[in-house]
Amino acid sequence: MFKSINSKIRIGVHGVKLIAEYLKKNISKPSEIAFFEKQDKSFFQFAKNADILVAMSWGKSKWGGTKKIEVPQANNLKLLHLPGAGVDGINFDLLPKNCKVCNVYEHEITIAEYCIANILNWQTNMINVNNNFKKLNWNDSLIFSGPFHSELNNKTIGIYGYGRIGKELAKRLKPFNVKVIGLTRVKKKKDFYLDKCILSKKLDTILSSLDFLVISCPLTEKTENVIDKKTFSTMKKNS
Repeated sequence: MFKSINSKIRIGVHGVKLIAEYLKKNISKPSEIAFFEKQDKSFFQFAKNADILVAMSWGKSKWGGTKKIEVPQANNLKLLHLPGAGVDGINFDLLPKNCKVCNVYEHEITIAEYCIANILNWQTNMINVNNNFKKLNWNDSLIFSGPFHSELNNKTIGIYGYGRIGKELAKRLKPFNVKVIGLTRVKKKKDFYLDKCILSKKLDTILSSLDFLVISCPLTEKTENVIDKKTFSTMKKNS
């Protein structure tokens, strides 16, 4: 349980200063909020009596790393809150007893739009074209015999991991007249946004047909190294 209503909650934020500033403005309960750029001595000292810590890594050298490192003796810690979705930077064995771990989601729309932007840019080379236009360089224009680019129309896109992000991406790809193949751990019922859904373990059977492959699954022991050099060599040269 957290402290009494009159006691200050001690919250330490590692890595993202904007989060600390946001919490200071929006938490109404009395609290002491401190920001730490690194998990250094000052962070360790604060963590000893912290109620909540905000960080993407705990007991690992970095987010997603495998090397174990020392953690603070944070025996009073009630909550470790991740400002992202992935928990691959957390060594759960080193968490204090009764400490809860929370991650965040609801960023699936933003990530889906980011993927769409990159797919379109790959097809049109729009970023480089725009940068050249800013320099008054029109060599990319067909008027000056600039290069042709292909269309997203009729392309085949695989989505490895059909959770929140995967589904939002498929939803946005639908109007582009592309074939969307979802890859999931367990067989799913028919989905309006997918032209086909297969088990993720069958990825190798469709690689040669894909123009794009989007990875939208969490990094776990089961998914690590699923995509490797062989994967890229099996796909189309221009994919």
